[in-house]
Amino acid sequence: MKKFILLCAVAMLALQSSAFTAFDQGKWSADIIVPDKPNHAEAFAANELQYHFGKMTGIKPAIVKESQKSALPYHFYIGNTAAARAAGIDKSKFAMDHHQIKNVKDGVIFTGGDRNGNRVGHQWSAACQGTLYAVYDYLEKDLGVKWIFPGELGEIIPARKKLEVGKLDRSGKEPLVARRMRETGQKAPYGWSSKASRDKFIAAQGLFLIRHRMGATENLYQGHAFAHYWREYGKTHPEYFSLLPNGKREPLKGDPVGEYITMCVSNPGLHQLIVKKWKSSINRTNKNNPPLINLCENDTPGMCTCAQCRAWDADDPRFAASDYWGKGKDPLTRSGRFHRLSYVQWGEDGDKVVKVNDPPHLSDRYAKFYMAVLAEAKKVNPNARVIAYAYANYTEAPKNTRLSEDIILNFVPSGGFPYGEKATKSLKEKVEGWRAAGIRQFVLRPNYMLMGWNMPVNLGRRITRDFTYAASRGMIGTNFDSLTGAWANHGMMLYSLIRSHRQPDFGYENALREYTSAFAPADKEITAYLNFWEKFCTTISQQKYDKIRTSNVDNRGNIGGGHANFFIITADLYPTELFVEANKLLDAASRRAAGNELVLKRIDYLRKGLRDAELTRNCRAAHKVWQLAKAANKPRAERVKLRDKYTKAFRELVAFRQSAEADFICNFGHFAVYERFCGGWEHARVK
Repeated sequence: MKKFILLCAVAMLALQSSAFTAFDQGKWSADIIVPDKPNHAEAFAANELQYHFGKMTGIKPAIVKESQKSALPYHFYIGNTAAARAAGIDKSKFAMDHHQIKNVKDGVIFTGGDRNGNRVGHQWSAACQGTLYAVYDYLEKDLGVKWIFPGELGEIIPARKKLEVGKLDRSGKEPLVARRMRETGQKAPYGWSSKASRDKFIAAQGLFLIRHRMGATENLYQGHAFAHYWREYGKTHPEYFSLLPNGKREPLKGDPVGEYITMCVSNPGLHQLIVKKWKSSINRTNKNNPPLINLCENDTPGMCTCAQCRAWDADDPRFAASDYWGKGKDPLTRSGRFHRLSYVQWGEDGDKVVKVNDPPHLSDRYAKFYMAVLAEAKKVNPNARVIAYAYANYTEAPKNTRLSEDIILNFVPSGGFPYGEKATKSLKEKVEGWRAAGIRQFVLRPNYMLMGWNMPVNLGRRITRDFTYAASRGMIGTNFDSLTGAWANHGMMLYSLIRSHRQPDFGYENALREYTSAFAPADKEITAYLNFWEKFCTTISQQKYDKIRTSNVDNRGNIGGGHANFFIITADLYPTELFVEANKLLDAASRRAAGNELVLKRIDYLRKGLRDAELTRNCRAAHKVWQLAKAANKPRAERVKLRDKYTKAFRELVAFRQSAEADFICNFGHFAVYERFCGGWEHARVK
């Protein structure tokens, strides 16, 4: 019994020696210590810790180089400090992204594995900063900090009159090797009143993504591998490229440089060329861990009709039924415009949706291609690995070909707005099929985050659920195409998805509670608002959506509702009464939050997003009426009147967006570019 009491006393003493009061009575008893020559992650981590401490207490602690260590009794040590080494913490032994938080006698050590080039980032091929992640882990788990949307208004930083530091001794790592939401419109030439406004938005959005640990420990962000091949080898080796039904190996009409031409993937000479290029890159990297061989096909469905490629395909009755494969139909729209996806995959023909048979998939030929190149590469280096696509008309799993575990798949699932049960079912069937064929690791690289424009969209529940499923079945990374930046109107969907990158099984409901906690005491009312838009989005049938799409075309004759011209259908998809009902829900939230200035500002943030959507919808409604009047050659006076009505709606939209630029509700630049080129809306250039 005495021994037990003695052990307890020793344990309590150890706990007391580890815990300390860092801030009390308006004074700091601790500062932030960095190495004399901190790397970019360490310097950034120190600044972030100082910023959040300042917001909590109203007073910022000092950041001091270790050689100039102050006489304060306690310190927050950042990175590769002498104090960390004295405590037995060797930063060089940390794997990238791994981090550690640990008490020492006079404070706390935050450190981890860093590789961040000349600055901290989130979009690069292998940007990771474990030391910074240690600081974020502490801020979230121990101090209750959350980041709900970009900008200061989206920060939840609980105020403290006293800051006590308890027992800390934990380590962790990010669950995914690569984590990416591709930002769009970073240099958009339209949509902003100034470059400064645009750059502030991009900076706030980028910081938000860094705080949520977007980054990578390995470059899995491989793009289309052969876009430059035609320029290099088109004349000397045309046999490397697809044989078209016309008997020629050439780019499609409208693709003069051959950026979209696909390859004759069965050609051994092509395999040898790819490995030769890869071999030269090994000398510039770690020979024991050579770079991945990028076999991601160009941004076009597989098209080669040569006998050898066709012999590599699995038997499939859909080949005979296909316009392209069975009937040799030219893969162009009837208007003669280049359309790299027409007939071959989706049957989308310019200004209408053509109902065609489900296209055959070329997955066996591409699986054989991946295996052939891998075998050739392993002759050079047994550690060779391949990264390749499951994309376009080869997303279905191969039927007859087994793949190596050294092949990482960039899986591009089908699905867009409305993202429903069909998309979920397709995702699961294809993932399970590729796993049965031998794939054990894949990168989720969907396009469905491009959907929805700046309109209110909440499909977060289903997307998050599918994300959790993918993480349980071999997903090692993400590369979401793309982050359009409609934060006020897509906020819950974006938050639940981004939050899941750090904890794939976190779930939509937990994310919803975190997101709406920023609006307490009006969290229930905001939940009702988010549920309103979720219900709207999930009750739109594919049939209704297709009907709306085909009745709306952009100024180039393409059907609306696509990634680049979703705004063309907004007037028909979002009736005015939706905005009336949504505003009532926000009014209820404002009444609940009466007197709470911060929460009222956050509710107003959502309201501004709603207003931007409503004005976009109104502008399109006026534009469509004018467009139809022109097409019907209505009397000039009537057309002028309708044009003026559209111009007024457009100017109101632009004026509102300029008034809301500093609120970070939306990346106006991304949308303005497409509104101009797909709709003819007269956005002015950024000055």
